[in-house]
Amino acid sequence: MEEVRFYFDRNHAKGFIIGCGFFLVFGILFIVISSTYPKFLFGEASFVGSLFIAGATYGLGMISFPFLSGRPALTLSAEGITDQTSRLARGFVPWSEVESCSFSSNSVVTIWLVPNCRNLNSGFLGKLLSHEISRQKIEIHCPSLNSKGEDIVFQVNTFLKSAHDTQPLG
Repeated sequence: MEEVRFYFDRNHAKGFIIGCGFFLVFGILFIVISSTYPKFLFGEASFVGSLFIAGATYGLGMISFPFLSGRPALTLSAEGITDQTSRLARGFVPWSEVESCSFSSNSVVTIWLVPNCRNLNSGFLGKLLSHEISRQKIEIHCPSLNSKGEDIVFQVNTFLKSAHDTQPLG
């Protein structure tokens, strides 16, 4: 089967990026005000400003980057699923480790994995936190993608059926 890719919807990130911009502006404003008026916010304005700037930097770097990077959030191929939907994404999961796929009313696609599969969190942070995280599913929040949840479930189930039909019985 031909590879299918689902991308992040960049329009979904606009409000978040604007919010980070406000945090950045207010953080700089608090730091400037603290140097002019040392008693503003009980002398803690520079600390509050630093927190605002740190929050904006985290938001822009860690959360907005996947939306702006242009890489596919989810890739379905004949070999398996490549999950890059978050910083704790699993990475590549072969079809032999995928059990089923479902869609819930709160716009979340859940790809259920075979219990005790070896592929636990192959992303960078997943490897770092692999002892604390032992998920047996991949959850994809559809509003952040440019596809409907039903379309994703249909494609995953089509690939899954094809993969299970081509596997030799053993």
